Amino acid sequence: MKTKISIKAILVNFVFAMFIGSLFAMPALGVGIFAVGTVGQLLNKAPLYSGLSAMALQTEVWIQDIQETLYYGNEFLYLAQDHSSFVVNKTVHIPQAGAKPAVVKNRTAVNTDPIQRADSELTYDLDNYTTDPILVKNIEDLQVSYAKRQSVLGQHIATLSDTVATETLQKWAVTGSTTHVLRTTGDATGTLPHATATGTRNKLDKKDMARASARMDLDKVPAQERYAVIPACMFYDLFTDSDLVRSRATINEDMLKKGVIAELFGFWIIKRGEVVLYTNASTPVLRASDAVPAVTDCGGAVCFSRFMTSQALGEIMVYINEGDAQKYGDVLSAEVNHGASFLRPNNVGRVSIAQGYIAPV
Repeated sequence: MKTKISIKAILVNFVFAMFIGSLFAMPALGVGIFAVGTVGQLLNKAPLYSGLSAMALQTEVWIQDIQETLYYGNEFLYLAQDHSSFVVNKTVHIPQAGAKPAVVKNRTAVNTDPIQRADSELTYDLDNYTTDPILVKNIEDLQVSYAKRQSVLGQHIATLSDTVATETLQKWAVTGSTTHVLRTTGDATGTLPHATATGTRNKLDKKDMARASARMDLDKVPAQERYAVIPACMFYDLFTDSDLVRSRATINEDMLKKGVIAELFGFWIIKRGEVVLYTNASTPVLRASDAVPAVTDCGGAVCFSRFMTSQALGEIMVYINEGDAQKYGDVLSAEVNHGASFLRPNNVGRVSIAQGYIAPV
């Protein structure tokens, strides 16, 4: 990390150190507190420690901005279990309870041997996200102006937030399952997941949401706190305007702040521009978030229980190279460590819904 070297600050600190030494080394000469106090008055306009302390303050300010706005527009991340306090060296460590005890009806044997519960540990690593360096002018002025900082870093934070949210949905989505990845069954639609895709897909129908809810019921997932994040290419086939107005009237302000805009079959509905993509195979396979778009891609929605999903925010770092001679300004970049996981085996607590692919004739 580069910092500006202030010759004035070095000289001031040197002189100040000499007078402090004189206070203790020459009491017999009659040098008293007055002399030191006078020096302090002469130097009080000079910035002592102008390098490291200012740098620490600046980075703290920028880090706080990122932390406060990282989930903006993707508030559904708050809905999962927060494992941030369990992060150790970029790995989350969660103790897992062992198997449930057996229940015997009308037990007759009273001297049953006790069984020791075998607990385990769930671990998952945080991913590392970094922004491209950005050139900043007058960084000292930005330190005291929230609006200016947001203007400079706003797009970077928004892109960082979108990336973190997309990767989290990838970890919550189901892949390679015929029981927990459902296909839409509505009428044919030309609404496609992205510009590269071609052909037609099946619309997301209300009965598809009912099937997802029934799947969770069969898996004995709690009826409370079920959510469905649905991409725009599927959402507008699901609701009419009157449906949305009627459903929105039942949603409280706290849920609205989390991005919930409707309710259906026990799912709180959240709309997002893009969620996940699936292949058109008979057993849908989740596409990687950075995969090259394919013409047969199918949009996907992620339904989950908040009790079975997690996310963890690790360390946030801001790096500042002050006074870069080649860039004629200060260069800033940011680093965020974030992870997410699904907490139950056999996909219990999550269901994905992929668009049905209609093969061209």
